[in-house]
Amino acid sequence: MIANIINDILDHHASHTPDAECVVESKQRLTFAEVRSQVDQIAKALLAKGIQPGDRVATLSPPGLNFWLTYLAATSIGAIWHGINPVYRSREFAYLLSDATPSLIFCQSPFDNRYYDTELQATENCVECFVTHGEPQGDAISFATFLKEGEHINQQTLDLARAAVKPEDIAVIVYTSGTTGQPKGAMLSQGTITASAITNAHWMGERLDSTVCAAPTNHVGALNNVCMNVFAAGGRIIFYHRVDIQALGEIRRNELPTYMVTSPTGFMMTMQSPEFDASRLNHTELIVCGGATTPLSILDAWRGVDCPISSVYGQTETCGIITHTSLDAPLLDVAETIGKPLEGCEVRIANDKGTPCDPGETGELQFRGPYVMSGYYNRPEATAEAFTSDGYLRTGDLGYAREDGNLVFVGRIKEMFKSGGYNVYPLEIEQAITEHPAVLLCAVLPIPHPLFQEVGHAFVMTHEGQSVTPAELRDYLADKIANYKVPKSFSIEAALPLLPNGKVDKQQLASRLTDQPQSEGQHYQQHAKANEKVRDLMPARLQLKLDEKLAEIRDEYKSFSEQKDLAWNLAYAEGFEAYTAAGARAQMSERVFDYMKDPIRDLMLWHIMEEMEHRTVAFDVFEALCGKYWYRLRVGLWAQKHFTSLGAELTQLMIEAFPDLIAQHQNSKARHIREQNFKRYRKEDTMQTDTSQTKSSALPIVPLTGAAEALHIGNDDTPFVDIGDGTLIQLLLADLTQNIWATRNRMQPGTSVITHYHTGPVYAFTLQGQWYYKEYPETVNGPGSFLMEPSGSVHTLTIPEDQTEETIVWFLMHGTNINIDAEGNVVSIADAHNVLKGYRLLCEQQKVSHHNVIVMGEI
Repeated sequence: MIANIINDILDHHASHTPDAECVVESKQRLTFAEVRSQVDQIAKALLAKGIQPGDRVATLSPPGLNFWLTYLAATSIGAIWHGINPVYRSREFAYLLSDATPSLIFCQSPFDNRYYDTELQATENCVECFVTHGEPQGDAISFATFLKEGEHINQQTLDLARAAVKPEDIAVIVYTSGTTGQPKGAMLSQGTITASAITNAHWMGERLDSTVCAAPTNHVGALNNVCMNVFAAGGRIIFYHRVDIQALGEIRRNELPTYMVTSPTGFMMTMQSPEFDASRLNHTELIVCGGATTPLSILDAWRGVDCPISSVYGQTETCGIITHTSLDAPLLDVAETIGKPLEGCEVRIANDKGTPCDPGETGELQFRGPYVMSGYYNRPEATAEAFTSDGYLRTGDLGYAREDGNLVFVGRIKEMFKSGGYNVYPLEIEQAITEHPAVLLCAVLPIPHPLFQEVGHAFVMTHEGQSVTPAELRDYLADKIANYKVPKSFSIEAALPLLPNGKVDKQQLASRLTDQPQSEGQHYQQHAKANEKVRDLMPARLQLKLDEKLAEIRDEYKSFSEQKDLAWNLAYAEGFEAYTAAGARAQMSERVFDYMKDPIRDLMLWHIMEEMEHRTVAFDVFEALCGKYWYRLRVGLWAQKHFTSLGAELTQLMIEAFPDLIAQHQNSKARHIREQNFKRYRKEDTMQTDTSQTKSSALPIVPLTGAAEALHIGNDDTPFVDIGDGTLIQLLLADLTQNIWATRNRMQPGTSVITHYHTGPVYAFTLQGQWYYKEYPETVNGPGSFLMEPSGSVHTLTIPEDQTEETIVWFLMHGTNINIDAEGNVVSIADAHNVLKGYRLLCEQQKVSHHNVIVMGEI
C-alpha cells in the first residue's frame, strides 16, 4: 500500500476490501465502503460550513463512531483535528478552546449525565458552530441538520479539497505538557501519522485483524497506537465507551480481537477480574505494553495467552510507538527494555552536554526521523527547545543502550508523571490548588501507587490565620481538573522549604516522601505495644507459630505488592484514602500520626486487627489485654479477600493461648452490648408457673428475662434528606460493628447513580416505580420485586427517563460501596461509618432530626 496522507489509507481499503468490516460500536457495524460513504458526507458538510485547510475541528466524544468518522472526515480535507476528553471540567475546556481556537466542535451530549454542548458554550470561545450527537442545547445544531447542509456540495468539490492536502500538513493536535504547566499542543502531520501507522503495522505483521478501543480519544495511545495501526492494516476496530473490565471481557469473548494495547495498569485491572483466565484470551495474537515498565511477575501471569508480548515506548511527540522489543524477545527483555527504534528512525542517547553516551551510560533519549512531531502549536520557543540543533527530538526521558542494542528506560527528567496511563503535570495541579483562597503555596510530587504506578501527593501551605482540610481541597478541585489529576493525598504544612530563588524546594519535599523519621506517632506506638504485649504473653511454642504465620503472610503481602495487585487495598481509617504505604504515611502525617518505620509490616498488622475486630474472637483478646484505643479501621477489598483465613488461623492461636480469657471476655462483651447498644429489656414474665407440672427437657432453657427488645422505626421517624442530585435518602440502620446499613431511597426519573463496586452483598426491595442496572438493562425491577447483589458486583443504578413517578427502593447493604469513574479510578467510598456521618450532617443542614436512626457499635 502506498499512502502519504491519512485519507490514502481509507481510499486503499475502500477500493481493495470494501466489504471488510472497519469499525464496530455496539450493534452498529460498518464496512470500509460504508465508512468511506459516511466520512464523505461529514467532509462535505464541513466544507459547507466553510472549514478551510488548517482550521481546527474538535471532537468531544467517548471512543466510538462519532470520534472516528469526524476525525477521518476533518483530516481528509486538510483541517486540523483535536480530541477533547469528556472527563475534563470547565477550567480545562476553557483553556483548550482558547488555545486551539477550533472553528467547529462535534460533541456527544448528553453523556454520563452531562450536557457537554451546554458546558462548552458556557466558556469564552470563538467557536463558530457546535454540532451535537444527541440532544442539542443552546446554539448547537443536531448532527442530522449538519449533514443536511452538506448535501449541495458535489463530489468534485470534495475531491479538489482532498487533492490539496500534503504530507507535511498538520493533521492532528494532541495536547501534552509545557514548562508553564499548561498543556502544549503537539502538531502531528499527515505524513507522520501515516508513516507511523504503516511502519508499526509492518513489524506487527498479520496480527492486526481486530482490536478493542476504550481509551480516551484525545490521547495518542487511542488514536495512533490502537486505531491507526489496525486501520493501516485493514483490520477491525471495536469501540467501547469506557474502561469497564467486565464489559470489555464480554466484548472480547464475542468479537475475539487479535491485537491488544495495554499498560501495567491495564494488565493488573484485567487480572483483578474474578473471571480472569489468561487461556481465555487465546484469540489474541499480539499484546503491546507501554506507559511504564511492566514487572516480570505480571508478564509471567500472562504466559497462558500464548502470543508475543512486546514492550513499546513512545510519546505524544513521537506519534506514539517509536521503539519496540522484537516479537521473539524473551520475557526478561520485555520486562527490562523498550527494544529498538522503528525502521527509519534514528536514536541517540546524549548526556547533558549533548555528547553521545557509550553503551550502558545513562543519558537523554533523543529521536530523529519521520515519526516525530512538527512542533508545538503556536509555541515557536517551546518547539526550538524540544529539538537539538541537528534535528533530534529531546524526549526529556533518561535511558541507556545495552550491548545488544536494546534500549532501557531509566526515568523522566521532567516532573511530569504517569498515573494509570495518563500524563499528569504537577504545575497545572499546583496552579489549580493555589486558586483556593486559603492556599498560599503548594507543591505536587508523585508517589508510588500499586495499580496506577504513580499518583500525586500535594504539600500545601495556607495563608496565615487560614486553614483548609484535604477533603475541602478534593471537593474544590473536583470541578476544576479531571479526577485522575486530583492528588490522592495532601499534607497541610505550616511552611514549605524554599530555595534561594524563592521557589519551593521540591527535592527536600521528595526526600520526606521516601525518608522515614525516627519518631513514631501515638497511634502506631499503641498498636506496636499491643502486638508485642500479646505475643509476650503467649507460650513460646505459640509465639513461634505466630511469627511463622506473620512471616508467611508478610511474604504474600509483599508478593502481591510487587505484582501491583492491590487495587483497592490498604487501610481506610477515619476517612483515609491511602492506596500505598507512602500514601498512608503521608495521610497519617497530616492527621495525628507520624511515619512508620516498616509500613508493609505495620499496614499488614492493621489488617490483621481489622479481621480480629470484625470477624474473629481474637479481637477480644487484644481488647482485654490492651484496652480500647484504636480507631475502627474500615478494611479494604484486598484485605477482605486475603486476610479472612488469616484471622481464623490467628483466632485458633488465641483460643489455644488464652482459652479462659476469651470465654470470660466474650461473656462480658455480650453483656456490654446488651447494656450499651440496646438499652431496652423485656419485662419479667409475671405469669406464675406450676413447677409441679414442669417437665424436664434435654434442650437448654432460653431465658425470658433480660433479652433484648426489637428496635422499631416508624414510617416518618427518620427524615428523607436531599443528597444534592434530587435523590432523597432515609437512613434506617447503621451497624458500625458489622458495616451494615439500611436506607430507603426516593429517586427521580432519569437519575443515574455513580458506578460502584460492592465488597459485600446487597439486598433491595422495590416499593414504587422502576429501575435497572445500566450493565444489563433488560432486567427491570418494579414494585414488589426483590434483588440480591453478591459481593464483588459492579453496577450503575439507573431510573428510566420516561417514568412519571419517583422510584422508592429499600436497600440493606453489607460492606463498602467503592464508587468509581469511567476509567475505574476510585472516586469515593460509602460504608456504615461515613453514610451515618453524612446523613447526620445533611439532617443538621436541613434542620431535621436524625436521632431515631438505629445505630449499633458507636463508641
